Amino acid sequence: MRTLAPLGQFVPRLLNNLGLTPEKYGLLSLIEREISNLGGGAQVIGLKGNYLYVEVESPSHYSELSMRKREILRSVQKDAPDLNLSQLQIRVILKGASTKK
Repeated sequence: MRTLAPLGQFVPRLLNNLGLTPEKYGLLSLIEREISNLGGGAQVIGLKGNYLYVEVESPSHYSELSMRKREILRSVQKDAPDLNLSQLQIRVILKGASTKK
């Protein structure tokens, strides 16, 4: 007969299998906070490798976020100096725009 694992053991293993480590979760929440400070119209949609993908609602949000990417990363680095953000790049995607070339 198989026994079920307690939920406290299952959830961390599931999150790790999905690639959502505590460090990545902390990074995503800090960046989400910085982006929300810019106003509505932008949201983090993914993190893959060294690329953080942010989707924006309008061309004006695209321009603003594109110009402030380094500022956002500097602010996050100041709040969490233990995170290594030297290789992280923010990619901004306009909602509804095709990413295929």
